[in-house]
Amino acid sequence: MAEIKSVRLSAAAGPPNVEITIGHAQFGKYELSLFDTDGRNPVVVGSGLSHDKLPDNFQIDGNPQALNGRFLSWSANIIPAGNESNAQFSLTINVRQNNRDVAGSPITSQGPLPGPHADFGFVKLEVGA
Repeated sequence: MAEIKSVRLSAAAGPPNVEITIGHAQFGKYELSLFDTDGRNPVVVGSGLSHDKLPDNFQIDGNPQALNGRFLSWSANIIPAGNESNAQFSLTINVRQNNRDVAGSPITSQGPLPGPHADFGFVKLEVGA
């Protein structure tokens, strides 16, 4: 079984923000969800398109201490924006507090994009002093 990745939040810092970036100028639609500590009861904390003019940055409200042991997931459907023969994609998740990446962030996925691609993942949120 693969090890579960985690990001480390500070209990003393403000609420975390999550930003998703779909790179190489590709088109993408995404959704970010927060699960409880049992991996159940997902709540969508952000969704959108990579190619609109809206920010792809979402605050997870509440006391960071209440996030300990919860899971953040993302899913994205990515399609090539043009007809490049060697199209590539990248998807980066930044988890930040006070405008700085927390330990374990960023999380990046990248590779060839010969056609439509679904990318997804999750991390466990751990809160320290």
